[in-house]
Amino acid sequence: PREKAERIDWYDRVMFSPDTSLSSGPIVKRKNSETYEDLLESRRQIANVGELERLIEYVLNDDSKMPSRRGPMRWTGATDKQLEKLLYVIGSCKFNPNPVKFTRLLTTFGYTVGAVNGIVSCARRKRRDNEIVYACAMNRLTKYCRRPAETMHLFHGVLKHTPDLVGRNMWAAAIYTLTNSDMAQGIDDMAMAEEIMSKMRNNGFEPLLQDFHCLLDGYCRFGAMDKAENILDVRMPRAGLRPTQAVLNTFLKGYADLGQEDKAFRIVASMPQPTAHTYSILISMLCKHGKLEKAITSLDYIIQQKPAELSRIAIFPIIKTYCEMAVQPGLTREQALEFMDKAEATCTKQLNLCIPLDQFVFNSLLRSYLKLGMLEKIQDIYSRMEANKAKFDMVFYTTLITGLIPHKDRLPNGMQDVMPYFKEMTDIHHLDVPSDVYLYLVNGFKQEDNLDAIIQLVARMRNTSHGMRIKLKNSLSWRSSLEPYLLQHGREDLVLLYWPPPIPKTEDQPNQLQNTTTDQPTQNIDATSSSSSPDEDEVETHHEHDDDAAVVE
Repeated sequence: PREKAERIDWYDRVMFSPDTSLSSGPIVKRKNSETYEDLLESRRQIANVGELERLIEYVLNDDSKMPSRRGPMRWTGATDKQLEKLLYVIGSCKFNPNPVKFTRLLTTFGYTVGAVNGIVSCARRKRRDNEIVYACAMNRLTKYCRRPAETMHLFHGVLKHTPDLVGRNMWAAAIYTLTNSDMAQGIDDMAMAEEIMSKMRNNGFEPLLQDFHCLLDGYCRFGAMDKAENILDVRMPRAGLRPTQAVLNTFLKGYADLGQEDKAFRIVASMPQPTAHTYSILISMLCKHGKLEKAITSLDYIIQQKPAELSRIAIFPIIKTYCEMAVQPGLTREQALEFMDKAEATCTKQLNLCIPLDQFVFNSLLRSYLKLGMLEKIQDIYSRMEANKAKFDMVFYTTLITGLIPHKDRLPNGMQDVMPYFKEMTDIHHLDVPSDVYLYLVNGFKQEDNLDAIIQLVARMRNTSHGMRIKLKNSLSWRSSLEPYLLQHGREDLVLLYWPPPIPKTEDQPNQLQNTTTDQPTQNIDATSSSSSPDEDEVETHHEHDDDAAVVE
């Protein structure tokens, strides 16, 4: 709680401080031979506003320097350093860039809370903050950073200090955060969204269709279908709004999640133009509640009557259900293979409709084949994925590696035959490896008593990202699995490196030492300092061990 209070206090001082003046040094003329990279590294003053705009565009379009731009899973510390240098240059010069530049920086770099806060803080200090910048920051914090509490803190801070900047976009972003994120934990939390919408009306902004859609989605997710019907039948017509097909699909999904089949089919019959997503919701509902035959009948009806509305998202639930039924406990091998044959027949039906198979289908097939011990199907799935141009994603390699390790005794070289897939995942496709994959690999090498391979894997995991190192330090599964094995082989040094012992608190000892030296006469200072030398050593040790990087080195 203390750290959270300090963080909020710092956030308020940085974001909403009335003192936004910045001291700027002398303007240095840029040399002709100096590149934008040199200008970014030197952190000197900008010659004119055009040079500042071109520098921002250089950083935004420098894809070679930003390989992690592909998404939040590819975010690394290198991009944080680039952004930090750029924000320093922007903040230290006396020229103010266009507010659109800050919006583009948010959409390009806003995958972490620190990046979003830094960009918004720089925009406010340069007096280039507006409603679009704040609304974009709120959307990045909610959708990509998964931090709805930070989003609402930013919203209430702007509403309190600069209410004239709060417009329709910010109200809409707040409603979306409260209804479509992890902040809404139950039906009672939807009252906060209703309160935001009421304040939105009081400030002169009438809710739009997307705002009602967010409320409808929230009520449907929590099963409050009576309030969802009230929005659809009363509140939206009163506001002069007609529901779109997306709104009707959301309403349909609410009944589908509850398993109310009759009402779901009645809603589909009343729709003017059902889409492929509509039929996929119906088929998913039937498969989820154990009515597979009816789902197949519905799929055949769509194929015959409305083939234009058919897509792979409507066929995938049937394939996934067959794959899950094949690995149910208590089935004979013949029964399991019969379900897998039905899944393959459904895949063939999809290909005959000229709809390619995606990675989700192959991941389901691969997971079931590995659980059944059919390792010969791996190469076949590889070739079919390449033929269908499916994506080799993180889920595919995680399923492959974790599914192969239990069958390592059937492989010619054991765990050494699993490592090529791990290297292909990291070195060729450059995918982030989950901590569970490392744990599976470590347990596999532990069964083979290969200590060197375990040390290399753990070192690679700890050097991959800071989050992996924290999880290794705090995870009980890692410690219970690895610590006894290391102690058995006499590697106490690695145990201390991975899990350093807790540091005793010695915060009061410096104060006691200071009080002793000030209160005692001058002739007793030497005796006091000599007697308290062990305490000073403990204080120094405490400060040395505060930095985890020092322990790692």
